[in-house]
Amino acid sequence: MSVLALILGFVLWVNRRLKVEIAQREKAERILHELTITDPLTGLYNRRHLVEHFPRMLRSAVREHKTLCFALMDIDRFKQYNDTYGHTSGDDAIRRVAQVLQNTMQRGDDYCYRLGGEEFGVLFKGATPIQARAQIEQIRTMIEALQIEHKRSDIGTYLSASFGLIVRTADDIQSFEPLYKEADTLLYRAKAEGRNRVVVNTD
Repeated sequence: MSVLALILGFVLWVNRRLKVEIAQREKAERILHELTITDPLTGLYNRRHLVEHFPRMLRSAVREHKTLCFALMDIDRFKQYNDTYGHTSGDDAIRRVAQVLQNTMQRGDDYCYRLGGEEFGVLFKGATPIQARAQIEQIRTMIEALQIEHKRSDIGTYLSASFGLIVRTADDIQSFEPLYKEADTLLYRAKAEGRNRVVVNTD
């Protein structure tokens, strides 16, 4: 009996060790994946996560017969800001802008992304064009309210941002790339019309 007990104890110990190792490996894989989809400067999701997550978000909006809203945003005259105040101040400005996005987009289906440099994206669903514009306008005004001085800007005293916003019934959206290109076109319009503004596909 003692030999059997020892064998059984050893088997149980091995089983426990395997479970611990599997759990540790799964945790490490989750952490590694999180690192690959997160922007290290701001903690926001990155472009890779947006591309991966968009199809799931679209399917969810189609099932629920909701709109899908995507805004593309650029910080205005950011190169001049970096040239004037230095890259450390530029990084700090980007972090503060990212915090505005996080503070504004707090519902379970709200997602914020840093897509590269001074470009950000916001993805959410279920809003009417009026509601979506109001939400993005809130972000725009809150960025300006940070009062980050930008003395070389020809737009205003403080750092500002421009937005291209798409609001569309999910059934009318086929894939991410055309939506992104349309938002980029609207963002270009916002810049051409003077910056520090929101241009919506219904305008």
